Amino acid sequence: NKPPAYPALPRDIRIVAERFFRDCLLLLGPVEPMTAMVCNSMLKQERRNAFLKDGPSKPPEILGSNILYELRHDNCHAFAIKSEDRTMRVLAGAKIAGEVHYSLPLRGRVLRQRLIDAGTLVPGPQPGSLILLQDVDVFSHRGAADLVRGRKTNGYHSWKLANLTPSGSSRDD
Repeated sequence: NKPPAYPALPRDIRIVAERFFRDCLLLLGPVEPMTAMVCNSMLKQERRNAFLKDGPSKPPEILGSNILYELRHDNCHAFAIKSEDRTMRVLAGAKIAGEVHYSLPLRGRVLRQRLIDAGTLVPGPQPGSLILLQDVDVFSHRGAADLVRGRKTNGYHSWKLANLTPSGSSRDD
């Protein structure tokens, strides 16, 4: 009667789950005591698993060096190359979100403002977009994704291998 073993969850997902169970306990306690008790038991079990049994979670697949990556989301479109030293070079011509979301970290706001002040980041042809005029080295893939989207972003999931073949074209080789 051993409980099934599940793979370890990443730390950020565990934090969200713990907050959810805590909120369930607070909200349902007065209304449905039995449900609140179950949520509390699950929370305790998850904490015990996190500190006793689970190994460290497997890190996401690392972006390879010297490979062209692409980020497309809503009105944003950028290409970048990751170098050996973890920096990410966002290439000139990138279409960057003009609006800054409150979740953008301070270092992202400072970088964005420096680029605007230097004339490297200028208003684009479409309202609410900016165009990058020069290549910019950013400390990490996440910072590069934050810069392009104007909000806190998961860099591992945002950057995809660039597909440079035009869509809808056929090759006659």
